[in-house]
Amino acid sequence: MALVVPIDYPITGLLRQRRIKCIDCKKAEEQDIRALRIGIFNIMPEAEKYEFSVLSPLGRSIIQIIPVWIKASQHHYISSDKDHIEKIYQTFEQAIKEEPLDGLIITGAPVETMSFEDVSYWGEINL
Repeated sequence: MALVVPIDYPITGLLRQRRIKCIDCKKAEEQDIRALRIGIFNIMPEAEKYEFSVLSPLGRSIIQIIPVWIKASQHHYISSDKDHIEKIYQTFEQAIKEEPLDGLIITGAPVETMSFEDVSYWGEINL
């Protein structure tokens, strides 16, 4: 089907090169299909570089999908593009404020050497 992404989403061209259909939010609203809102809680280093890895398989779905990028409000994305994070990502509370999510994907991060309780964003995903 298609991914519903903002018209200026940075990797739309790359997704289309891989034959993944992308449409903007306005065009999606004109269609008589309810897209699934899938939250993606991305805690990977260099978060913006990981987006393609998640969107590529989602874009091959037979269902239209709206990816909702979620950030940890207490976590500092040191290795990520701060402008990109501020523009595309939102907190979990913001993501569900007006509409519920149909699903949630939580990405991994290299925390295997830390105690689980020491992970700074644990409280945010302990839903």
